[in-house]
Amino acid sequence: MEQLLLTIFIGFILLLFILWKTGILRFQNISKLNIGSKKVNNKAPIRFMFSLKSKFDCKYLEQRLLKLLYGDRKAARRLIEQAKKKNPGRSENWYYEKVIDDLQCDRR
Repeated sequence: MEQLLLTIFIGFILLLFILWKTGILRFQNISKLNIGSKKVNNKAPIRFMFSLKSKFDCKYLEQRLLKLLYGDRKAARRLIEQAKKKNPGRSENWYYEKVIDDLQCDRR
């Protein structure tokens, strides 16, 4: 019985590792995330959450970027193209996240 539980546990850990390495699973440090307008206490213990990437991530990120740019699609395309020139070979989601993070940092 113990050996079966150990095998299942090791299999689960291996599955998580494979999903993480292939980019399907991502981990985020939730102590650095903003929740609403409040920041999470950075002195709290570091905890991680994970979420499965979906094919809708890019669309969601595009909508977030457009919201930050007040609907200016030309500016969004220009910023994404600039990010692609500066950092070639990344995923489409990465470019959107980079531009969004840069905009938010500039506004602080």
